[in-house]
This record gives sequence, structure tokens and C-alpha cells, in this order.
Amino acid sequence: MSLKWFFSLCLTLGLPLSLVSCAFDKNANTDNRRELEDTATLLRKFSQVTGLYRGTITTSAGLQQVELSFYPYYRKVGQNTNGEDKYKPELRARYRRLDTVVDDIILSVRFYEETSQVLMSNAEEGGGLTLNAQTKLSGEALSGTISQNSVPLGHLEARLITREYATPNPNDQEEKNIRLRELYDSISGVYSGVVSPSPKEGAPFGITLELYHVDQMIGGVTKTVLKAYYNRTSDPERTRELNLDVDYKPDTNPPSISMVSTTGGKYSITINGTLAQGVLRGVFKDQRALGGPVTLRKK
Repeated sequence: MSLKWFFSLCLTLGLPLSLVSCAFDKNANTDNRRELEDTATLLRKFSQVTGLYRGTITTSAGLQQVELSFYPYYRKVGQNTNGEDKYKPELRARYRRLDTVVDDIILSVRFYEETSQVLMSNAEEGGGLTLNAQTKLSGEALSGTISQNSVPLGHLEARLITREYATPNPNDQEEKNIRLRELYDSISGVYSGVVSPSPKEGAPFGITLELYHVDQMIGGVTKTVLKAYYNRTSDPERTRELNLDVDYKPDTNPPSISMVSTTGGKYSITINGTLAQGVLRGVFKDQRALGGPVTLRKK
């Protein structure tokens, strides 16, 4: 029922508008009071958890340094009798790896006050990595099991650092870019080595790669990305030099790296492998799917 139709009906029935307005004001005040009371009750409950926690996840591959920031998130749940938007606080957490640089994950959190259990899962479906956690809060310590993409990952042990919490904001990408530059600086440089095709495909040949990072506009957002420059050492005329897009995954063990040429022309290549301790090991292929194992060492 619209307010306009309701007021027209009141006029038809001869009801004083002052009485109708008072009734609506009373209802609105009751709704507002109930909304504020409900919000305060939830925030008091969440205050037992909110804050910044840091710790480790013990996995089969070793320790992961992580950070969890629990914060209230206000979700729109409809409108009151005055047509104003109503919001309900929910508990969420920002999950961040501290030992490497990958996308943060925003988690929806359910806190059971009676048992101190804290359950977490992705706030939104899709978008890649999924995380689930079954943990328990004991004082200022959080512990429990973590699953990644529905597979057990390890055991979490974290402690409260501060009740001040960090929420997702537009500056997160620039903060991530700073961390990415530090990470990419550690692997940037010139790598050289040899591709070893099978005897049927030809003789071994030398190549060089220069890894570097640039800031690039992607989807209207400036992101720090990794690139590479390729050339064959037996090509003094540089007829086969190429620019490559690089996908580096530092959270795998060992870190994985894949490259694909972006320069137009008849000659193109891909390299897929791992990069650890200054050594790139992988498989090299050209546009004819010819190639072989490659090992490159940082100069």
C-alpha cells in the first residue's frame, strides 16, 4: 500500500490528517527505536570478536603468516514506515596472507556467543579462491581448522593484536601494489639459460629473459603487474625478441610462473614452470608447439 493511496483513503473516510500523521510518526518512532536496540545488541555481541588478529596456519607445506580483521558490515534489509532504508549489522572478516601477496578474501562470519565458536566462509560466491573456517575464540586467541577450495588446508592459531579493525576500502589496491612491487623487486632481473628440445626437434639454444614490473590500468584500476622481455642469444639481429605477459603465483610451493608472448607476428612462445631461489625451471614451447625443458638462472 502506498502512502499516497492511504492518505487519499483517509480523506475519503473523513479522518483528520493530523491523527493519521501522528499514528505514522508513532509507528516510525517505534520502528526506529526497535532498529536501534537490535543494532546495539548485535554490536555488543560482535565486540567480543572485532579487532585485528595475526597468526599462522600450519599446513603440510609449512607455515603461512595470516591476518584476520573482524569488523561490522551494515547490510540493507528494507525500509521503515517512512520509506527510509533500514540496515542490519553483520560480522565480516578480511583475510590476508602476510608472507606473500595474493588477493584478500572477505569472509562472512557467524559468532555463537554460547559456545564461542566462530565460523567463516566467503561472503560472495565466485571469484576464485574459497575459504572456510571452523574456529573457537578463547579470550584473545582464535584457533581452529581452515579449508581452501573445500580441501583441508591446516590449523589456524591467531591472537588479537588490537581492537582497532581494518575494513576493505578503495586504498586497498594501492596498498597491495606497494606490497607487489616489493615482491616483484625480489625476482626482477635478467635470467639466462638453455632450452633443450628433443633431438628430433633440433639443437639446444640459449635464451634470455628480463623480468620487470609496471603499473597498468586494468578495468579502470591501476595495478602493478609483472612483465618479461625475451630474446634468443643466437639472434644478434633481434628478430625474435618478444614481450611477455607473466602470471606469477607466489602462494604455491614452489612458486609457479607462466608466460605468454604478446608481441604480434609469426613467432610466439609460452613458458610454464616454477621460480625459486633465482632459478626458473619449466617447459618452453613456440607457436608450433616445439620446444622442451628450460632452465634459466638469474644473473
